[in-house]
Amino acid sequence: EWVCFLDSDDVWRRHKLSEQLRFHAANPSTLISQTDDVWIRSSQRVNKMKKHMIREGELFADSLKLCLVCCSSVMIKKSLFLSVGGFDESLQTCEDYDMWLRLLVNHPVGFIRKKLVTKFGGHVDQLSKKYPMMDKYRVYSLEKLLQSGELDSEQEGLVAEELVRKKEIISSGQIKRIKEME
Repeated sequence: EWVCFLDSDDVWRRHKLSEQLRFHAANPSTLISQTDDVWIRSSQRVNKMKKHMIREGELFADSLKLCLVCCSSVMIKKSLFLSVGGFDESLQTCEDYDMWLRLLVNHPVGFIRKKLVTKFGGHVDQLSKKYPMMDKYRVYSLEKLLQSGELDSEQEGLVAEELVRKKEIISSGQIKRIKEME
């Protein structure tokens, strides 16, 4: 009935699943929830910047710039996950960004204010270090979203603005690399 995800470099706390099942039993109209998390970078606990803080509610607009869904902390109704087609496996990276945006278009997220996930980062085999220019995958996701027919006019405007911003990031990165090569 429910689906949860666990990235290979993250760890669930002992009662994560039971806490979320209890939350959903008390909030049956909420189809997606996430928990708070702890970040460990290069074996050191770090405090998240305010922009990275996990929260609840309508997250679509804010997640365009920086996805506010922590994949390893999510519990989602299986039927909802399947209705949006799951992860786009053609993407080498940012497949979570892509899927969360498709879900967040129409669905708010519940939040359990307990640190029930530990996320480990800063290691050499981290996926985000493997793929340079990850914004090109985000651009693909945003273009796909614009073509989906799922957005209202306000959402279309927000996606178009973020698409321009991400394309500018890619362009300035390419210019910088050309200058470095010269």
